[in-house]
Amino acid sequence: GRVIPGVNVDENQTDQIQVYPNPSKGNFTIEVAEPIRFELYNSIGQLIIAGQKDGGSIQIQTQEEKGVYFLRIISENDSRTEKLVIE
Repeated sequence: GRVIPGVNVDENQTDQIQVYPNPSKGNFTIEVAEPIRFELYNSIGQLIIAGQKDGGSIQIQTQEEKGVYFLRIISENDSRTEKLVIE
């Protein structure tokens, strides 16, 4: 399996990335103010969706089973992992 890095929150970066709604039915929005890469993993570390965006709003739509997922967001100066719940 793949190891998912721990959560790293830099107080200066926190407001620049928003993920909502959480929990959801499988549709999430990521709002970012800078270029990022994102990766969505299931609870056993399998990559489900990956992409990148220069900034703005990213729509993620999944047909995944209910459960806990991990969204890794990588920017130039930071990376963080958000726990997402699909219900």
